[in-house]
Amino acid sequence: MRDSMFERLQSLPLLLGLGVHDLMTIVEKVKFAFDKYYDGYTIVNQGDRCDKIIYVLRGELCAFRRNDAEGMHTYEYFTREPYIIEPQNIWGMHQKYERTYSFTSEGSTCCIEKRQLTYLISKYEIVRTNFLSLICNKLQSCNALLREGIPSTTSGKLIKYIKNNKVVHDGRTVIKIKMDQLASLISDTRLNVSKVLNQWESRGIIELNRGGFKIKDDTILFK
Repeated sequence: MRDSMFERLQSLPLLLGLGVHDLMTIVEKVKFAFDKYYDGYTIVNQGDRCDKIIYVLRGELCAFRRNDAEGMHTYEYFTREPYIIEPQNIWGMHQKYERTYSFTSEGSTCCIEKRQLTYLISKYEIVRTNFLSLICNKLQSCNALLREGIPSTTSGKLIKYIKNNKVVHDGRTVIKIKMDQLASLISDTRLNVSKVLNQWESRGIIELNRGGFKIKDDTILFK
């Protein structure tokens, strides 16, 4: 059982590079909450306070974001093992989850409370470096999207807007939004947006439905 615990801890990106002695010390002082959940269980809700690091160790996730200001609901379905839920929001001015995360299969998580995360970061340089790397990677991904510039075509503008509203760029995505609203958000016409979406559907990339569309495979659209 103890060997299994060390194996699970060693697989966490935050603890990569720590030796057995350090891990033994950490296990004695820090509580790692390992839990298993059922299909449909909601891990956190959009707007909840981000006061812990949550590792999704196993299972498929749905990341749901409700954006009333833009009239859009986004559902992302993906599998990443392990996956850390919004570590960038545990400190700073906006310490709340930006999305609701639920399991769409049986799954498991490991949680580290903020107070204990602070201890690990202050005590171990490797943990501090790993955490900074996580945040830097997210910042660099955001900067890369900004550097892409403003596309000139309706198709390019749609792809950029969709990418800017996603947490991962693989998996499947369902977007609920009115066509005229989507056209307004990308500064284009409803006719052009409708034409592009119908072209994507004819190529098997998306599936149009009442009030939105489903991207069957994100990697095809974003390649």
